[in-house]
Amino acid sequence: MTAEITVNLYGGLERYSPEGLRRGNRIPGDQVNTVAEVLDYFDIPREEARIILVDGHHAELQDRVKPGKVVSIFPLVGGG
Repeated sequence: MTAEITVNLYGGLERYSPEGLRRGNRIPGDQVNTVAEVLDYFDIPREEARIILVDGHHAELQDRVKPGKVVSIFPLVGGG
């Protein structure tokens, strides 16, 4: 059994989850290698994924993602 990557989608991005899940989306660890490939796996447009964290740390599209990691993706958020 392949270890998985957990993906959390926030701020309306859960609409890209096949199950409509905000938290706990799973990707088999052998299906993706980078943050960009995580976005591609869910068909999330790059311009909508504005803040990306891997295990709570800011990540870039080219950063590698290993099985067992948690990727959290947020749209641009504002407030005031």
